[in-house]
Amino acid sequence: RASECELGEWSQWSSCMKKNKTCGFKRGSQSRVRSPLPQIHSLDPSPSFVTSQTCIPEAERRQCNVTRTPCVRERKNKGTRSDDAKKRDKGNARGR
Repeated sequence: RASECELGEWSQWSSCMKKNKTCGFKRGSQSRVRSPLPQIHSLDPSPSFVTSQTCIPEAERRQCNVTRTPCVRERKNKGTRSDDAKKRDKGNARGR
């Protein structure tokens, strides 16, 4: 029963993305969705709000262009070996 299905407002457009990233490209795509509104079912004596099984969310996708920005790689270890050596040297100087 498609007539019982009511969809809500469109969501905001997503960020411009390509392969789940927001950097390293010029052309990507954006998406937005409309989700089903809660439906009142009269089968239950106490009205409860549940999403109708007949409703399917709608989705839209569009192309987008952005200024290409390089992706920054995150390091797992923030300290470098030289930083660790400096800490050891300070510790040794105190013990002298």
